Amino acid sequence: TSQLIGRFCLAAEAATRAAYGGGRLTRYTAELVVPRATRMECAVLKAVAVRYVMQRTEQERLRADQRIVVAELAEALTARAPDGLDPQFRAMFDAADG
Repeated sequence: TSQLIGRFCLAAEAATRAAYGGGRLTRYTAELVVPRATRMECAVLKAVAVRYVMQRTEQERLRADQRIVVAELAEALTARAPDGLDPQFRAMFDAADG
């Protein structure tokens, strides 16, 4: 995995340097350039991961259980809000619509 990430990063860096030169590339002096072949390879790897890792029956059950936990957590937080919220989140809650 780290070799793939390294290869993708090097391809993007080389393409960006080819487009913008070898100087400092800070803030708005350049846009990241990702070669088409690298984008396509990433898309294929994502599809493989979805098909053979994320869509396994065990994973679907796990995600269903996780959705229940998240929903229960949201209900509990909503029931306690705003008094039960940590102080740093109170202002965001008060500013939110609905």
